[in-house]
Amino acid sequence: EIKVTEKEIGEVVEDLKKHFKEWKDVEREVQKGDRVETDFEGFEPPKKGDKDELKSIPNTASKNHPIMVGENIMVPGFEDALIGMKKDEKKEFEVTFPKEYHNKDFQGKKVLFKVEVKRIEAGEDQDLNEALVEKVTGQKMSVEDFKKDIEKNVKAQKEQKAVQGRETKYLEEVLKRAELDVPEPMIEEELDYIVQDMQQDLMQKGMTLEKFLEQTKMKMEDLRKKYHEEAERRIKTRLALTHIIDAEKVEVTDKELEDEIT
Repeated sequence: EIKVTEKEIGEVVEDLKKHFKEWKDVEREVQKGDRVETDFEGFEPPKKGDKDELKSIPNTASKNHPIMVGENIMVPGFEDALIGMKKDEKKEFEVTFPKEYHNKDFQGKKVLFKVEVKRIEAGEDQDLNEALVEKVTGQKMSVEDFKKDIEKNVKAQKEQKAVQGRETKYLEEVLKRAELDVPEPMIEEELDYIVQDMQQDLMQKGMTLEKFLEQTKMKMEDLRKKYHEEAERRIKTRLALTHIIDAEKVEVTDKELEDEIT
């Protein structure tokens, strides 16, 4: 049985209030929770006794870059270093990139950043009233009806998650019981589909597969090897489910089909 608590509804309301904060420029030092715009650039940290000009690191510079201080979107230590800075103030500080950073060139790397704060904005929390509800939903609605709407949506999400959880457990059990050998050519064909899907997904993000492989320092054979087990699992799942559908004589009615399309 799926239930939605008042606490869960309250959490959604608080998230919405945060999202719809009103931001205003402030003339004070940066605080946690502020939205700031910065210019920054990364450099190789100077070695002891090094008097040469700092060497800039490619792909570490940005202008008027918006940062929510305290959201930990930037490299650990970067946002903390902004706290206490004033508008138009410049600062230099070092940060160390995480060892598991997605770009291998930066894993565990120390970088000296030069930063200038261009703008500081503070957010004002909004009261939950009909004006905010209209801003969120685009329609006039009472606060009470809005909360009921939230409850309905949260319940639908939880129900969907529960269904997915049951399906996942079912498929895991099916795969445990399925005894079959998948021919390598079938796996290779499935890998082609996986690579095609990746290619389309990357294109939507404005990146090519070649560029992705270059950034991750992988070759195509490495990529296919990485997804080999996933390709085999997909095929086994399909074959096992096809067998169950036949054995259990599962049929789809026209009405079910129409309902799904609707």
